[in-house]
Amino acid sequence: MPEDCNVEIARELWLATARGDLRALRALLSESVVWTIRASGDFSGEHRGRDAVVAVMVDVGESADDVRMTIVDVFSNDGGFVVWYRVEAERADAELDVDIMMVGEVERGQVTRLETVPVDAERTDRFWTSIGSDRVSLSPAK
Repeated sequence: MPEDCNVEIARELWLATARGDLRALRALLSESVVWTIRASGDFSGEHRGRDAVVAVMVDVGESADDVRMTIVDVFSNDGGFVVWYRVEAERADAELDVDIMMVGEVERGQVTRLETVPVDAERTDRFWTSIGSDRVSLSPAK
Protein backbone atom coordinates (compact mmCIF):
# COMPACT_ATOMS: atom_id res chain seq x y z
CA MET A 1 0.00 0.00 0.00
CA PRO A 2 1.39 3.46 -0.88
CA GLU A 3 2.79 5.57 1.94
CA ASP A 4 0.22 8.35 1.54
CA CYS A 5 -2.61 5.80 1.96
CA ASN A 6 -1.10 4.72 5.27
CA VAL A 7 -0.96 8.34 6.44
CA GLU A 8 -4.65 8.62 5.57
CA ILE A 9 -5.47 5.41 7.45
CA ALA A 10 -3.53 6.68 10.49
CA ARG A 11 -5.42 9.99 10.43
CA GLU A 12 -8.80 8.25 9.98
CA LEU A 13 -7.99 5.95 12.91
CA TRP A 14 -7.05 8.99 14.97
CA LEU A 15 -10.21 10.90 14.08
CA ALA A 16 -12.49 7.91 14.69
CA THR A 17 -10.91 7.44 18.12
CA ALA A 18 -11.16 11.14 18.98
CA ARG A 19 -14.83 11.30 17.93
CA GLY A 20 -15.70 8.05 19.64
CA ASP A 21 -16.91 6.75 16.27
CA LEU A 22 -16.84 3.03 17.04
CA ARG A 23 -18.27 2.04 13.68
CA ALA A 24 -15.50 3.82 11.77
CA LEU A 25 -12.91 2.54 14.23
CA ARG A 26 -14.05 -1.06 13.77
CA ALA A 27 -13.93 -0.67 9.97
CA LEU A 28 -10.29 0.44 10.13
CA LEU A 29 -9.15 -2.46 12.34
CA SER A 30 -8.70 -5.99 11.04
CA GLU A 31 -10.64 -8.71 12.85
CA SER A 32 -7.37 -10.12 14.20
CA VAL A 33 -5.68 -6.81 15.11
CA VAL A 34 -3.22 -6.89 18.01
CA TRP A 35 -2.55 -3.79 20.12
CA THR A 36 0.46 -3.84 22.43
CA ILE A 37 0.73 -1.09 25.01
CA ARG A 38 4.33 -0.84 26.22
CA ALA A 39 3.93 0.23 29.82
CA SER A 40 3.05 -1.31 33.17
CA GLY A 41 -0.16 0.58 33.96
CA ASP A 42 -3.72 -0.68 34.00
CA PHE A 43 -4.05 -0.82 30.20
CA SER A 44 -0.62 -2.23 29.39
CA GLY A 45 -0.05 -5.53 27.66
CA GLU A 46 -1.29 -7.19 24.52
CA HIS A 47 -4.92 -6.88 23.41
CA ARG A 48 -5.96 -9.32 20.67
CA GLY A 49 -8.89 -8.98 18.30
CA ARG A 50 -10.99 -6.07 17.11
CA ASP A 51 -13.48 -6.27 19.99
CA ALA A 52 -10.74 -6.30 22.64
CA VAL A 53 -8.88 -3.39 21.04
CA VAL A 54 -12.01 -1.26 20.71
CA ALA A 55 -12.99 -2.06 24.32
CA VAL A 56 -9.59 -0.91 25.62
CA MET A 57 -9.75 2.29 23.56
CA VAL A 58 -13.16 3.04 25.08
CA ASP A 59 -11.91 2.20 28.59
CA VAL A 60 -8.90 4.51 28.23
CA GLY A 61 -11.15 7.37 27.15
CA GLU A 62 -13.57 6.80 30.01
CA SER A 63 -10.93 6.37 32.72
CA ALA A 64 -9.92 10.03 32.92
CA ASP A 65 -11.99 13.11 33.63
CA ASP A 66 -10.50 14.88 30.64
CA VAL A 67 -8.24 13.52 27.89
CA ARG A 68 -6.83 15.72 25.12
CA MET A 69 -4.71 14.17 22.40
CA THR A 70 -2.92 16.17 19.73
CA ILE A 71 -1.07 14.79 16.73
CA VAL A 72 2.48 16.10 16.50
CA ASP A 73 3.35 14.28 13.27
CA VAL A 74 2.55 11.20 11.17
CA PHE A 75 5.17 9.16 9.33
CA SER A 76 4.58 6.23 6.99
CA ASN A 77 6.09 3.69 4.67
CA ASP A 78 4.65 0.91 2.51
CA GLY A 79 3.91 -1.30 5.52
CA GLY A 80 2.43 1.09 8.04
CA PHE A 81 2.69 4.31 9.98
CA VAL A 82 3.93 6.03 13.12
CA VAL A 83 1.77 8.61 14.86
CA TRP A 84 3.62 10.85 17.30
CA TYR A 85 1.09 12.46 19.60
CA ARG A 86 0.83 14.35 22.87
CA VAL A 87 -1.59 13.34 25.62
CA GLU A 88 -2.83 15.73 28.25
CA ALA A 89 -5.19 14.13 30.73
CA GLU A 90 -6.67 14.79 34.14
CA ARG A 91 -8.18 12.68 36.86
CA ALA A 92 -9.33 13.77 40.29
CA ASP A 93 -5.92 12.88 41.72
CA ALA A 94 -3.46 13.32 38.83
CA GLU A 95 -2.47 15.14 35.67
CA LEU A 96 -0.57 13.81 32.67
CA ASP A 97 1.32 15.58 29.89
CA VAL A 98 3.41 13.18 27.79
CA ASP A 99 4.39 12.28 24.22
CA ILE A 100 3.50 8.85 22.86
CA MET A 101 4.41 6.99 19.69
CA MET A 102 1.90 4.63 18.07
CA VAL A 103 3.30 2.30 15.43
CA GLY A 104 0.80 0.66 13.11
CA GLU A 105 1.03 -2.05 10.49
CA VAL A 106 -1.42 -2.00 7.59
CA GLU A 107 -2.50 -4.80 5.27
CA ARG A 108 -5.18 -4.46 2.59
CA GLY A 109 -6.35 -1.14 3.99
CA GLN A 110 -6.83 -2.27 7.59
CA VAL A 111 -4.68 -1.91 10.67
CA THR A 112 -3.37 -5.33 11.71
CA ARG A 113 -1.04 -4.33 14.52
CA LEU A 114 -0.64 -1.36 16.85
CA GLU A 115 2.10 -0.72 19.36
CA THR A 116 1.94 2.22 21.73
CA VAL A 117 5.13 3.41 23.37
CA PRO A 118 5.07 6.35 25.80
CA VAL A 119 8.19 8.51 25.74
CA ASP A 120 8.08 8.68 29.55
CA ALA A 121 6.70 5.30 30.59
CA GLU A 122 7.13 5.92 34.33
CA ARG A 123 5.05 9.12 34.29
CA THR A 124 2.44 7.47 32.09
CA ASP A 125 2.21 4.40 34.34
CA ARG A 126 1.80 6.54 37.46
CA PHE A 127 -1.10 8.40 35.90
CA TRP A 128 -3.04 5.35 34.76
CA THR A 129 -2.55 3.59 38.10
CA SER A 130 -2.65 6.54 40.52
CA ILE A 131 -5.11 6.33 43.42
CA GLY A 132 -5.91 8.74 46.21
CA SER A 133 -7.18 12.21 46.88
CA ASP A 134 -3.90 14.14 46.74
CA ARG A 135 -3.39 15.80 43.36
CA VAL A 136 -0.17 14.63 41.78
CA SER A 137 1.27 16.52 38.83
CA LEU A 138 2.89 14.29 36.26
CA SER A 139 3.53 17.12 33.81
CA PRO A 140 7.09 17.79 32.74
CA ALA A 141 8.87 20.64 34.50
CA LYS A 142 8.52 23.88 32.56
